[in-house]
Amino acid sequence: MTKNNEYYHGLTYPMDLPEDMVETYVCGMCNMREYVKKYLGVEPVSFINDFSKIPKEYRAGVAQEYPELKGHEAHDYTLVHNG
Repeated sequence: MTKNNEYYHGLTYPMDLPEDMVETYVCGMCNMREYVKKYLGVEPVSFINDFSKIPKEYRAGVAQEYPELKGHEAHDYTLVHNG
């Protein structure tokens, strides 16, 4: 199980979702950068890595809404600009 899958399972607990549903959702979310680039025509921005106006330590804490859940460190936001 990937860290993203673990995190999503934590977010949806106590629901017992079929693993193929979780995998479909997580796969879609993990490919958002490609989607933004292809369909919106912009270079996607990672909140944790690219949002330079905020100290990186704070960015990681904000992007990981529930740091107590397994896999939280794999969570990031995809943005359309660094503004």
